Amino acid sequence: MQRNDLPRIGVLSADAAAIAQFLRRIQALDAETAALLPLSPAAAPDCEAYLCGASTHAPLQKLSEAAEILTASGCTVIAVPDSAGIFCAQLTAAGFPVLSTADAAMPQLVGTLHQRVSILCTPGVRAANAYGLAAQRYGLQCSYPDAPVQALLGCVRPEKACSEQVLRSIIELELARGRDGVVLDSAQ
Repeated sequence: MQRNDLPRIGVLSADAAAIAQFLRRIQALDAETAALLPLSPAAAPDCEAYLCGASTHAPLQKLSEAAEILTASGCTVIAVPDSAGIFCAQLTAAGFPVLSTADAAMPQLVGTLHQRVSILCTPGVRAANAYGLAAQRYGLQCSYPDAPVQALLGCVRPEKACSEQVLRSIIELELARGRDGVVLDSAQ
C-alpha cells in the first residue's frame, strides 16, 4: 500500500512537544498502517493552564479550527494526545471525529480484574476529571495519585534518562496502594 492510500489520522494538540512525544511513541510501534497528520495550532491558549485555572483563555476555538483543517485534509479520526483531549466531547459534539484517551482506555478495563485503577496524568487532566467521569460510565473506581506522587509525575519527561525508572516506581507504588491497575494518560 502506498503512503497516499493509507488512512489519515490527525494528531491535534495545543502543545507541539506533546505531538512530538506522541509521534515518537507511534514510531516506536514500527507500524505503517496510517498516515499521521500532526497539527498544533499557532496561538492556541495553553490547555493545561486553562484547565488548572491559571488562565481564562479557552483553547477550544483554536482546537476546533485545527480539527476542521484536519478533517478537510481527509482525516477519518483525530487523536488528541494531551490535556487538549479534555475538549474531545465538545469537538465530537461539533462533528469532528476525535478519539478521547479516557473513553478509549476505560472500556478495555471492564470485565477484567482491573476495577480499581489509578490514573497518571497531568494536573489539568486531573482537574477536569475526564478519567473519573469515564470510569463512572463503565462502573469502575478511579483515583489519582496523592500530591507528592503527582509532583514526581511532573518530573517525567521523555528526554530525561531517569524518567522511565521514576515512572516504573510510581506505578509500583500505586499498585502497592491497592490499585488493580494503572492507566497512563497519553501525556505520560
